[in-house]
Amino acid sequence: MSENKIPLIPFGHTPDSKELLSWNLMETSDPPYNYAKLIATRGLAVVPFVRISESQNANKLKTCFYSESYLKEWLNTTFLQEYFSEDERKYIRSVDIPSSKDIEKWFPEEHDRICIPTQFAIDNNAVIFENNNSLKTCVYWLSDTGRKVGMSATVILSNGKIYKSAYMAATNVCVRPVIEVARKEQW
Repeated sequence: MSENKIPLIPFGHTPDSKELLSWNLMETSDPPYNYAKLIATRGLAVVPFVRISESQNANKLKTCFYSESYLKEWLNTTFLQEYFSEDERKYIRSVDIPSSKDIEKWFPEEHDRICIPTQFAIDNNAVIFENNNSLKTCVYWLSDTGRKVGMSATVILSNGKIYKSAYMAATNVCVRPVIEVARKEQW
């Protein structure tokens, strides 16, 4: 990963409270809106795009889009409750994951898209890849549909490349959320 000048914002914590979360400040708006769009610097959790039960045939997944996915539901419920205090939640306007357009705009170089998982994500079965610099990197979800519309998802691979044929029920892919928060004066 290259050195970049994107401001870092501390906000929230992992559910086990062992790691303070750090966010890249990607966009801000001017008054009267006053919001900041932040993307997690790390892979925070391992959550499938869709959930299937043991009795379901994984090859017969129903069509699913991010807007109706288990992942979106998890972000807007469990994630908010477990990763942020009640006071912090007051600042959050929306929670999502990035699209490929967001990633290409914010991180034009593939090596800048590389993401390192939190220890919490590693402890919860994140798939880890070790690159040439001995960095332990992860794969993370994007909101775009994959090559088979509604049947596959898009991810950022551990090398920073966009991949459009990810298995939506994968249980080892990280989540790198994007939150929109009410902007504080120092941002």
